[in-house]
Amino acid sequence: MKSVDPNRELIKLDEVLYAMLGSWELVERWWKSPNKAFDMKQPGEVWCFEEGGRDKVYSYIMGQAGGQYG
Repeated sequence: MKSVDPNRELIKLDEVLYAMLGSWELVERWWKSPNKAFDMKQPGEVWCFEEGGRDKVYSYIMGQAGGQYG
């Protein structure tokens, strides 16, 4: 089974966030800001430290990009 490079996955997510937010500064802020979707935790912390965190953050971002709000 092929493993996924988490750095490559992050770069792709950053590109999606950039398309939604419009600036790299806002992308950086998004990763460091408390988010209701993650119980007011920072998405970057969820991604790095929670079991299943990468899947949670990935699903959230792609859901928002696809228009699945809420």
